[in-house]
Amino acid sequence: MKNKSVNIVKVVDIPIYHGKLVLILSGDMDYVRSHIEDFDCERVFAHAWHFEWKPESMEAFGMVLNFRDRSNMTHGAIAHEASHLASYIASSRGIVADFENDEPVAYLVSWIVDQIYYWLYEVWKETGDDEYASFWTGPPGTRKPKSE
Repeated sequence: MKNKSVNIVKVVDIPIYHGKLVLILSGDMDYVRSHIEDFDCERVFAHAWHFEWKPESMEAFGMVLNFRDRSNMTHGAIAHEASHLASYIASSRGIVADFENDEPVAYLVSWIVDQIYYWLYEVWKETGDDEYASFWTGPPGTRKPKSE
């Protein structure tokens, strides 16, 4: 089943470092701007940024993923944007980049990527849209067998 008109927002509390992780799945930039008014991209397949989440007047770190342009959506693109978010979070918390001890940033990248893939699993389960099936990983014990 294909559902090209999916527009979904998920907001998650960021552990340890605080703030909100805002994930937006949409290819409709007007939809994105309805949630993030100063979002200035005309077209995007994946984008990360640091902003104020207006509904709660709280610092937020967001990622937009556009599966309509599937040729550009890769695991690498998701990891790339997660790295940007981890850097924004770390920098905003006064964490200085340190290649000898990069555990804070590595932790954040891992946590962000997990949140994205758990979310894509939820989207796949809700929509039945196989467009997301190759990207999801459910919580431990729910991973899709390779034969399916």
